[in-house]
Amino acid sequence: AARLKGNIKVVWSVGLNITKNSFSHKILTPHLIDGVIVPSSALKKQITQYGYIKESDVKVIPIGIPDINIDNLKLSARSELRNQYHLSQRSIIALTVGRFVNQKGHVYLIDAACEIVKKQPQIVFMLLGDGPLENQLKLNVEKLNLSHHFVFAGMLDDLTNYWAGADLMIHPSVEEPFGIAVLEGMRAGLPIVASRVGGIPEVVKENETALLVPPKDSSSLATAVMKLLADLPSLKKLGEEGRKRYERYFTYRMMIDEVEKYFISVLKINKKIYS
Repeated sequence: AARLKGNIKVVWSVGLNITKNSFSHKILTPHLIDGVIVPSSALKKQITQYGYIKESDVKVIPIGIPDINIDNLKLSARSELRNQYHLSQRSIIALTVGRFVNQKGHVYLIDAACEIVKKQPQIVFMLLGDGPLENQLKLNVEKLNLSHHFVFAGMLDDLTNYWAGADLMIHPSVEEPFGIAVLEGMRAGLPIVASRVGGIPEVVKENETALLVPPKDSSSLATAVMKLLADLPSLKKLGEEGRKRYERYFTYRMMIDEVEKYFISVLKINKKIYS
């Protein structure tokens, strides 16, 4: 519809790879868009793999998220979160946020939990989300006698108390074009263990803000979590550095500024006139 107007510029904002190696995509796509915005270089590589979208037409602009100040909430949130789910105040809460679908890799976290609880019996894996695999995941937890180590908290509107009250974040995704949940964990100052997949290595800085492991590797995931929990100074340091990295590269204002600059370049408008 925009193309029919003749003088309209079209910028495609892509959050996941929906390109196809089909005749219609190859013919139509180059004629329908003037530019593309993606949140990660990993996604840029995916959408340009067939050649009909030029790399030079794709701009990587990381997603930015609004800040939340949870420093003053941490002490009260820790207690409230544990009381809410009838947990010991000494519980270690590991937060995982995401839909219960294959791409998020919850099955590998559950397998890893078998080993983790042997070393860290006070750990509780708190899963935030819902989805088609929820019942199967709960059955897996029951079969492995891990029910008292897992909380299925559901899909929630406000996660502030969860970010503030948790001790670390585990993100076992199999596919992840960017990793916005990981970014939210960094914003909250949580140390992170995540899969080395998709855009996640671009969001975090490996071994400085997060420990990364191969996807679909429960053993490596368990080892990384146990290593982190056995080294409290490193646990604290990863969280602090993650927060700094969010402030440096992923604020909402930064994203807006970069998108605006890109729109100006696509429109070929002088910035002074535009302002």
